[in-house]
Amino acid sequence: MHEEGDSLGTRHLMVNNHVPRPTGIIVGEPTGIDRVVTKYRGGGTKLEVNVRTRGGGHASNPDLESNSILIAMNVYRDLWNALMAGTSYENFLVTPTIMNCGEAENMIPSNCRLILDVRIPPGRSCKDVENAINQLRAKYGELVTINMRWCTEPLKSL
Repeated sequence: MHEEGDSLGTRHLMVNNHVPRPTGIIVGEPTGIDRVVTKYRGGGTKLEVNVRTRGGGHASNPDLESNSILIAMNVYRDLWNALMAGTSYENFLVTPTIMNCGEAENMIPSNCRLILDVRIPPGRSCKDVENAINQLRAKYGELVTINMRWCTEPLKSL
């Protein structure tokens, strides 16, 4: 249940004490692959990045350092680099999925909300993501808040 989200069903089986802990779990998913898959990159986590700047001002006189959209894009790039993300199975995946920014078409935006879907490869962990977030918090200070939602560790069968 919730395989593409927080893996609630699997998590329930793994952490609740009222049922015996399973030695294995089968998650049915229509991947289009015609064989059994024995590795799972992990639902990973969703990060909510919020940027708030003094912003404002007219777009005809741009203050690029206070543009919350540009700062959010830099946070994305910095997270990508901190995790050494890529596109292969062995890499972290960092995918922007939602971005809501700005107040008006002709104003420098002072706020931006960005959601990042982070998938974790086997051999890496949620702790790696937390460490990268802490680096970004130190770099951006109060300008940027980053909240990590639940995190599902990757699995690899033995």
